[in-house]
Amino acid sequence: MNPLNNRKYFHTFVFIFFFLIGLFVYSNVVKIPYFYWDSKGAIATNVFIRDLSNLKLIWSTFNTRFVVGLSFALNYSLGQLNPCVYRITNLVFHILSSFFVYRLVSLTFQTPYFKNTVFSQKAHVIAVLSGCIFLTHPLQSEAVNYINQRYIIFAAFFYLATMILYIKARLDNRKAYYVGAFLCMILAMFSKEISITLPIMLVVYEIFFLNLKKSDTKQFLILIPFLCALCIIPLSLMNAPESVTGAARMAVTTSDGSTDITGGAWGTYSRTEYFRTQWNVLRTYGRLFVWPIHQNFDYDYPISHSWFESSTFLSGLFLFMLLFLACKWYRQHRLFSFCIVWFFCVLSVESSVIPLAHVIAEYRTYLAMFAYALLVPSVLFLKSKNDRRALVLTIIVILLLSALTFKRNFVWQDQITLWSDTHQKSPRKLRVLNNLGIAYYEDEQYQQAKYFLEESLEHNPNQSMPYLYLGYMHTRLKNNDQALHAYKKAITLNPSFVRAYVSLGYFYSTQGKYNEAIGLYEKALEIDPTDYLAHQSLIMIYQMMGEKEKSIQQLRNWQNLMGQ
Repeated sequence: MNPLNNRKYFHTFVFIFFFLIGLFVYSNVVKIPYFYWDSKGAIATNVFIRDLSNLKLIWSTFNTRFVVGLSFALNYSLGQLNPCVYRITNLVFHILSSFFVYRLVSLTFQTPYFKNTVFSQKAHVIAVLSGCIFLTHPLQSEAVNYINQRYIIFAAFFYLATMILYIKARLDNRKAYYVGAFLCMILAMFSKEISITLPIMLVVYEIFFLNLKKSDTKQFLILIPFLCALCIIPLSLMNAPESVTGAARMAVTTSDGSTDITGGAWGTYSRTEYFRTQWNVLRTYGRLFVWPIHQNFDYDYPISHSWFESSTFLSGLFLFMLLFLACKWYRQHRLFSFCIVWFFCVLSVESSVIPLAHVIAEYRTYLAMFAYALLVPSVLFLKSKNDRRALVLTIIVILLLSALTFKRNFVWQDQITLWSDTHQKSPRKLRVLNNLGIAYYEDEQYQQAKYFLEESLEHNPNQSMPYLYLGYMHTRLKNNDQALHAYKKAITLNPSFVRAYVSLGYFYSTQGKYNEAIGLYEKALEIDPTDYLAHQSLIMIYQMMGEKEKSIQQLRNWQNLMGQ
């Protein structure tokens, strides 16, 4: 018996095949010893992931993203702060998600709608090719390489697992699969907020492929628990402090309806402007699916100020045309219609009227990629009269995508290469200038760091972050007067900037001005009672002053905060 004719052996073969491709395509980044940007805050300096047994603390920190927070804590217990452990985890779950794409596509072609069609006959071939596209597309590289965006990878993993188990339950009529699907849906919802669309996609899938009818009362009853889960994420966010990971992703909406990003450092926009801009963003995502060049880690994307701007108007026409085609193709080309609905649905949370700190980010397309991965081989096999030609064309596409991903990965070799590439594409964006300056500072290239930090201040002198790092730089160079001025300027510009208070306190402590340092540490703790560095600094300075009782009391305060 040919082992590939056995379903179990074939699935195993496909998984190994995907695993080897994934390792090859991402072989040039797995061992990179760096955390990037806010991955440092979420992992490297996050003391709340360092006690795996303290689930309450992890929950209070990550809230609607508790599952990912728990995975960070597991990584820390295995490898402390070794970035390779975290990167390998991201890659493994990306490979698993790609395998789930294969399973979801193959199961979809086994549903009643596709019985005796060309898709049911080519199910496994199209499914493998779809999984390969999902695995190798360069647009996925940001989610894989950017450790802190494990949220979207985990959400996609459990999202796809839910779909697979639900379809298995419907096809095999087994309650255990329903239970598994429901549990996976809960895990998805506690990975990233976009999973709120999952119950909706289950209903859509029922209508498109499982022949759900109004008279099917039993099936409607089965869907009720899944639909009730829609309230999980809103309820979790309502009870969460502003500092938790999930809620912190949202921009601050002011009383006049505008959105202020980090105190005006990055710009402001209203809900309407954000929604209008998303028309252009969705068009850009579509272009990146088909033509993934000029990728950018941090786009300097223009805000749309009018419905009748040429780009916005044309983008609107393009999106409405897609929606029109989704309706038109529902009867004759339902698979293509489903792909369009999937694209809009899974992006609806982050590309809607809810303003986020970044109007566009490539990692947001991670789950939406399923639609493109399914569409490409399906169209080629449907339209081509020669299956071999369709197979060869799809393999060529996969090879090109793999090469682009491998090339894109070189941008992630270190922080300077990442932000230098981003600076070439967004030369005037303040966050890019700041982070490139910080990257040079951390590499001890102080002249370059000073150049980019000061250039950022030329564009907007009301930022506190550049002054903080200028203070760090001058401290290292023993330019004490300039360091003191920079720290004080950072605090003046942002009186709630905890890191500036702690940094100035440390500066004073090195000058022997302990009382001034203590006052600054205490001010930092007034603003953020959970700040680890402020607590640690107070403990150390009391020890330096010989105040053992105060040092012990401060340690107890920290232990009580940590629940120890």
